[in-house]
Amino acid sequence: PYYPLHLAYWHMTLQQRRFRNWVLKQSKGSVLDYGGGIGDLSLRLWRRGHKVTYLEVGGSQNMRFARFLFSRDGAEIKVMSLEELSKLDIYDTIVCIDVIEHVPDPKETIRMFHEHLSHHGRLIATNIFYNQANQKVARKRIVAKGHSATGLSRVFMREVGFRELNGFLWTKDS
Repeated sequence: PYYPLHLAYWHMTLQQRRFRNWVLKQSKGSVLDYGGGIGDLSLRLWRRGHKVTYLEVGGSQNMRFARFLFSRDGAEIKVMSLEELSKLDIYDTIVCIDVIEHVPDPKETIRMFHEHLSHHGRLIATNIFYNQANQKVARKRIVAKGHSATGLSRVFMREVGFRELNGFLWTKDS
């Protein structure tokens, strides 16, 4: 199966469209789309005038699809692979949607986000407190493989220097 099509289908659901529209409204300045998937959100952010960096697993189907989208629209979006984390800039907004539960070390990833956010920068993230054992099966997920408990907590997020504005939006306090 061609995974980008599964993601495109998921992103077209009413719930995801509403959430992504909210993300667009919350984003400010330069944006890092961490684990940007098929690039559709990066493209929408760029169209709204943001300076966007798209970051994804290098050489993946998702990255190839995103490059196609960006090229098709003439989008000036910086494309980076996970192997290039040392080259990240400072961002006003970092978006991490449906990704943190897939990374090998969520705590280190959150610390890295804090390092690369501007003063009072915003982190927009889902599944911060993902715990597969407590996951209620309220709806069928498209792809459930590769999800791991994050081990993150509100206490940890505060210790790192984030202040929660709501369940998905955090601001860098220090």
